[in-house]
Amino acid sequence: MHGAYPGDLSVRNHGAVRLARALIHRGALRHRDLIDHGRVVATGEARNITKAYEKGIWEHTEESNRSSSKELLSETTDGSYRLQNAPLTVPKIELFGAGGLAKHVFEVGEPFNIRLWWEGDSNAESVYVSFRIDGPRLPAVTGFDSWEKRFFLNGGKRLVGKGYVDLQIPRIDLGMGHYFMSVSLSKYQLPLEDRSRILYYAERAVKFSIRRSELHHFEYLYEPEVKIIGEQVF
Repeated sequence: MHGAYPGDLSVRNHGAVRLARALIHRGALRHRDLIDHGRVVATGEARNITKAYEKGIWEHTEESNRSSSKELLSETTDGSYRLQNAPLTVPKIELFGAGGLAKHVFEVGEPFNIRLWWEGDSNAESVYVSFRIDGPRLPAVTGFDSWEKRFFLNGGKRLVGKGYVDLQIPRIDLGMGHYFMSVSLSKYQLPLEDRSRILYYAERAVKFSIRRSELHHFEYLYEPEVKIIGEQVF
């Protein structure tokens, strides 16, 4: 990272963007170049070039996550990451943002929609869906079992053929980073610890990422919406 003139900057990596942010806020940085593999691809006001760099990074991450998710789900078909006790599979998992846009990079606070496709025969009634999200530093950051909401696929009837279920987290307030989602279809029976109730389980079947609207030198595990509701000065 360097500049040809005082207050100018050329950036080549993600760490440089964080430093550039700090310099912009301090008024020490006016102009910068965006360099990709030794080639200047954009030049202009520092704040605009920083945004262009971030956009390029997250676009690359989006494509990488799509490819990884396809490979991960493909691996489950050979049993590497699969537990199966019925002729029932999850052939596809789709993630959507606001407006039904398919994506694998979400911004903190954005709606997070999951469409889980199933296919086959459950050989059982009262089938429910579950997912678990593992974080970059902590496993099982959060998860969900639909039986807790008393929701069972196909109205609790046996699953035969194919279909899908849509789930939504209204606000995805996870911290910035890369995450994996594991999914399962199970029959409701007690005790819940009995692994025979699991009809299909896919470990780390989908990869997705969370980004912040602004870069920050801290990477939080949880980023809830915070509202400023007042102030007093004495």
